[in-house]
Amino acid sequence: MKLTYPLKSSRECMKAAEIADTVYFLSENITDVQVSEHALEVSYSGDRWDQVREDVEAYVADNLKTRLKHRTVLRDNREQQAAGITPDSQTRSAQRQPSTSTKKETATMSESGGLVLKHDEALLERALDQLFYDLALRLGSELRRYPSFLNLPQMMRSGYAYHYPQNVYALSEIPHERAVLEEYRQLTESRSSTVELFGHSNLYLQPCLCFHLYDELAETGHIPEGLEVYSAEGRCYRHEHRARVKAFRGREFRMREIMFVGEPSQVTAMRETIVEHVWELFNELGLKGYLETATDPFFYQEDSIMKFYQQSGALKYELRAAPDGASDTAIASFNLCGDVLCGAYHIQPTHGELHSGCVGLGIDRWLQALLYVHGREVQSWPADVRKRLFP
Repeated sequence: MKLTYPLKSSRECMKAAEIADTVYFLSENITDVQVSEHALEVSYSGDRWDQVREDVEAYVADNLKTRLKHRTVLRDNREQQAAGITPDSQTRSAQRQPSTSTKKETATMSESGGLVLKHDEALLERALDQLFYDLALRLGSELRRYPSFLNLPQMMRSGYAYHYPQNVYALSEIPHERAVLEEYRQLTESRSSTVELFGHSNLYLQPCLCFHLYDELAETGHIPEGLEVYSAEGRCYRHEHRARVKAFRGREFRMREIMFVGEPSQVTAMRETIVEHVWELFNELGLKGYLETATDPFFYQEDSIMKFYQQSGALKYELRAAPDGASDTAIASFNLCGDVLCGAYHIQPTHGELHSGCVGLGIDRWLQALLYVHGREVQSWPADVRKRLFP
């Protein structure tokens, strides 16, 4: 079944496009959400249609009332831009023309939501992180390696579960009790459900890497006196809606983060420096797309004011790979966090204030973008692209 919610203006269309991804989280049985120039359309395959229709209508109506600004495209290397066509974020997919130069191949996404890489794909993953690693070193980063887990106090202090519960993965475990272990064995032998034997471990799979750094600074009592830059690489996990798990969007993914803490002007300048480097690399690898202002995927309507602040202050940029009309995916984000996280973790100097920022480089998505454009056979790629990846 399909619900069509009419949109009365271009502004309503823009707001609907901003919440399209979060509409999925109203029900596991929503299979597709599309925004056109005149309507938001929701496809549903479950048996609670009346309730879901009511939820969707209320959710959309509430969010159409919120304050929101148009996204601003900051850079664009697509062919249309060269021809003088100005992109508008609310109708991105309609304005792009298919490109005959793309191979439209991608690595396999497993049913569980993680990439399966073989041969050249696995080599490409390593090469990409080497490029990001080299960039981090050029910026003077201190290197870190953190575990994949966050404990309960870490998750609560970060505020992530509060604002984005739809993305959180918590770990369950079987208690170390003989009677429980014996019962588990008996139930598995009879192929019966064991769900009730599991309890919350108070551990969460990390949705991003930077929370570990704030925790480190808070625990050690270290207060940066000037700009400090850090970098870590690791696997991240987000509970993506099953209808959205596709080639460019997994539940498990590798990411390189560059994190920086310092005076407000230093943090802002560092973000712009990283934007310059990443945009240059994006072009050198033969990728097409654009950089635009963006927002985080807040689910609650009460958090919509945070979206407005992010856009009005240009606090979040996204680099989106958009080689043709079939793909448009954020592959990097550039974020100014102000004093929010430093304040939450009590990382503040006696005088002045500390701000922070972070850049997330999605290794899996860069890999998929390259395969989509150039194909799986790396030896057939343009020589300058191969040289940049495999010097």
